[in-house]
Amino acid sequence: MASIFDYKSKEYKKTKKPIVFSRPFYEFQALIYQVPNRHGGHQETLMLRHRKTGSLIAFDCFSTEIREKEWIQFWHYIQNYMDISKPLPDTPNFEICRDYDPTTFAYDEKINRNPRLWRNMSEESYENHRKMSLYQEDINPNAYPCIIMERVRQSKGSLSKNEAPIDR
Repeated sequence: MASIFDYKSKEYKKTKKPIVFSRPFYEFQALIYQVPNRHGGHQETLMLRHRKTGSLIAFDCFSTEIREKEWIQFWHYIQNYMDISKPLPDTPNFEICRDYDPTTFAYDEKINRNPRLWRNMSEESYENHRKMSLYQEDINPNAYPCIIMERVRQSKGSLSKNEAPIDR
């Protein structure tokens, strides 16, 4: 599920409880927008748009220097994170919660992964991992299938009243 919390509504100002819009992740579509900056240039940002309502989730918490290819790589990262049939990505920020995800827990037991892999890693090993990740920019993310498209039914011909067109 993907959720959007609305803190700008009149209801939030009265109750101090945000309005929550939650929908299945596969109902969202990834878009890369070019947003103007104050210097007359532009920057790219990734947004998820709900296919039927148009509600947006913006990923604007990153550096302004992220290029389109890096946003596409991040989009594939998100898809892998949201796919509950696969273990969580093996990154330091997910190590603390790997035991709570049943798929990841089973996978870690199967491969006999050290539960403190990242925390006990030497500085030298960590530096080697970091250097290896720098070369991931050479990976073409479009060479991999888009997980979200497996669940989206492409509409052809006329649309019923309850069906929204799918933009590409």
